[in-house]
Amino acid sequence: MLTRIIKDMALSQDQAEMIYKSESGKKTYDYAIKSLLPRENKSHATMVIVRVAEGSALYLAREIRGKSGQSGIRSKYQLYTKKELKEKLQPEDKIKMALAENRLHVPDTDDEAMEIINALTTRHEKDELEEHEPELYIEMRRNIYLEKQTKLRRGVIK
Repeated sequence: MLTRIIKDMALSQDQAEMIYKSESGKKTYDYAIKSLLPRENKSHATMVIVRVAEGSALYLAREIRGKSGQSGIRSKYQLYTKKELKEKLQPEDKIKMALAENRLHVPDTDDEAMEIINALTTRHEKDELEEHEPELYIEMRRNIYLEKQTKLRRGVIK
């Protein structure tokens, strides 16, 4: 069984930073954030939630995503290679932004995936999941509870 939920949304700066928090400090971090934000030629980002009955949805998503210029949809729909962009674009800033536009984020862990899903779904969408995908809903609720317990222990919330 495969469950797929697709949602187009305009992300805020905070939401984009939460999605890419594991890349904070990397040279490409700012471009990753910018690639998710609305701009002149792109009004939204698309979130796809995939759940599989057997195996790892994260593994499946990584396989589908592929590597830029090598495999998967990142290769299939890549307009230009890094070399072509360097020949075509100046300055370096434009090249990095063009490369960032070919990014597809796949969380590293199930917990990270749950955190992103929880943050980017509305109460109404969560209620629909409870009705149609009760196992996913239970996982989400568990993740919210564990996250809250961690914040309580750290004194972040009271």
